[in-house]
Amino acid sequence: MPTTRFARSALACAVLATALVLGPASAARSAERFTPPLEVSSGGLARCTAVNVSGSARSITIEVRDSAGNLVAPGNCTASNPVSGTVGAGDVSTVRCSGSGFRYCRFAVDGARKTIRGVLRATDAATATVGLLAAE
Repeated sequence: MPTTRFARSALACAVLATALVLGPASAARSAERFTPPLEVSSGGLARCTAVNVSGSARSITIEVRDSAGNLVAPGNCTASNPVSGTVGAGDVSTVRCSGSGFRYCRFAVDGARKTIRGVLRATDAATATVGLLAAE
């Protein structure tokens, strides 16, 4: 029995040490939201928009990705992709990318998920909205 008690104590210490080491690091990580994929037709645009719904400025990163999970090439976008910056309370940040195929958005924030909302809007060549999906 002493061996079992020692093994339990060692396991408990290892779990506690891991929690102490990872705990502060986890708090520093960003929270994420993703939209479902939406098909963009030829000549259309995928627009990923984030709004900061918190009471203070937040660092937000927005990415437009293709169906394989790759970033859409920045040359096809109106801004760099990804776009990162500080977004004031109540303010909005957007990145638009052209090209056809399925697209989705990834939003990351330096706070809790509840501090941002995001949406993917797909438009056709005439800039009419053909789809709108909220990030989850």
